[in-house]
Amino acid sequence: MRFNEYLANFEDEEIMFAVKHSTILNSAEDVFNVGSLTEFEFETIKDLQHEINKGATWDIIVGFMERLTGIKKEELYKKDWTDIFKFKNYVYAQIINICNIEQQTLVGEATDLQIRAGVDKFNVLGVYMQYRTLAGNDITKIAIVKKMKYTDCFLELYCQKLLSDYEKNYIELIRRENSVK
Repeated sequence: MRFNEYLANFEDEEIMFAVKHSTILNSAEDVFNVGSLTEFEFETIKDLQHEINKGATWDIIVGFMERLTGIKKEELYKKDWTDIFKFKNYVYAQIINICNIEQQTLVGEATDLQIRAGVDKFNVLGVYMQYRTLAGNDITKIAIVKKMKYTDCFLELYCQKLLSDYEKNYIELIRRENSVK
């Protein structure tokens, strides 16, 4: 069945059963050979993370498939539905892995002092703070950052996190040394 046929009949009980229980439809495979999503533009990955987290519709998912594969949406809708499902699952698995790695390496626990100071207010800015950090606080460079490879941006964010952690620890050690004297 073509994907557009699935969309026209997705409420059919047999189709709903197949989607829920089929091993093939629930497997993840890079059927379009795009490779690791970490090699794509930072903006594409951040947009994908955002849309997946808020519950992307099929139209949005197919739009991302077009961005990732270079295959026009109209052609993707004509593809075999199993290929679209497997590729969607592949993309989701990659994005979940990226999110997990970011959570483990880039996100630190806010201190009580930071919480009282209102660090959570930055949450409304979403990914903008990452763009701004990567652009060296020069907002005129954000467009350049968005087009960079995700891996390069991640490495820089991780480096900056390690430097920040080091500086905090070093300052704390100096403070303790001076208070002992």
